[in-house]
Amino acid sequence: MNEVRFVVVIPTYNHGRSVADVVRRTMALGLDVIVVNDGSTDDTAAVLDELERSSARGGLEVRAHERNLGKAAALRTGFAIAAARGATHAGTIDADGQLDPEDLPALMAEAARHPSALIIGRRPDRMDACPTRCALGRRYASLAVLAQTGLRLGDTQCGLRVYPLDPLENAGCRTAGYAFETEVITRMAWAGHEVREVPVGCRYFDRADRVSHWRPWRDSLRQGVLHAKLAGLALVPRTRASRSSRDGTRSRLHRLITWLNPLRSWREVREGRIGDLELASGLAIGAMIGSSPFYGLHTLMSVYVAWRLHQHPAAVVLGSQVSIPPFGVLLAAASMWFGHLILTGDPSHLGSARLTWESVWQIPVRGFAEWLVGSLLLGPIVAALAFALGLAIARGARRSAQLTGTS
Repeated sequence: MNEVRFVVVIPTYNHGRSVADVVRRTMALGLDVIVVNDGSTDDTAAVLDELERSSARGGLEVRAHERNLGKAAALRTGFAIAAARGATHAGTIDADGQLDPEDLPALMAEAARHPSALIIGRRPDRMDACPTRCALGRRYASLAVLAQTGLRLGDTQCGLRVYPLDPLENAGCRTAGYAFETEVITRMAWAGHEVREVPVGCRYFDRADRVSHWRPWRDSLRQGVLHAKLAGLALVPRTRASRSSRDGTRSRLHRLITWLNPLRSWREVREGRIGDLELASGLAIGAMIGSSPFYGLHTLMSVYVAWRLHQHPAAVVLGSQVSIPPFGVLLAAASMWFGHLILTGDPSHLGSARLTWESVWQIPVRGFAEWLVGSLLLGPIVAALAFALGLAIARGARRSAQLTGTS
């Protein structure tokens, strides 16, 4: 990709109060703008018509959806127009006025240096008036992307971005709504493209002045389903680029031993190089594995899952030790009881079954099925407890390290 050509896409839905300012400031940078009115029901259409008529140099194109189709659809419409215009890259910015168009040139400069990379704005870690749910959602989304890709990104939710259009077209993103902006990070990384962050500014308005179309329950559920799907796909081996011949067996073995070393993991926890959520998620994943009926394979499964989901193996293996007696025996018995209840509706258990030659082979199979079904119910509960324990351990270890360092 020799020459880069930028167009800015601004999706909008009922942002009549703020979209004009965002468009004017973007065009003042000398950038061509495509605004996609995604079925707005306020005065957004009238505002955009006036902007288009008053645009002195042209450079503004407005398209409209007859009804609201969601942010992903609006972005795709804008990207298609940008590509038809001959653009190689599309910058994006939300129309709510919380992000600064003046930060776009910095992202575009980074895109010019790395033409096939996805460039994302990174908002400050702490922002005044930022809702708690937004701050937590940002942290959990970054953790999910880490598991799927191994990328440690500080902000996977920012709408200020620069997309390389050709790589994006081939990335295979299909998700609708807000989840598109998360999926595209994982898909681009899997396709071998860089994902780079550039610091940007952001402000959160008071609730009365804030226009948000985020539906907490519905959109959070959609995000959760997407992350579960991508994590499942991440567990499946994919073809990787071949390594240099100098990267021999001894080097790979050394990296494996270092990766598995629990002392390294503990040192990184104390030093803050493993985040609280990262350690807690490792323990939770391990607890889920330890709750399953694959007894004897839990450690092997934990190492594999930790490798595929970019978790620290010590945390995952430690979490899987919930299968050790006596707790493991109680957990297995409870899982089998609940599994039996779910599958048969009968609170009595296997002990009441009559043992015959015909039933000898059926009892282990039925017991395994009941254990598996029951573990799907109890596993998440045990994982949640392990997650809470992991947070406490990480924070306690960090406080201990800070006290030791200051004493």
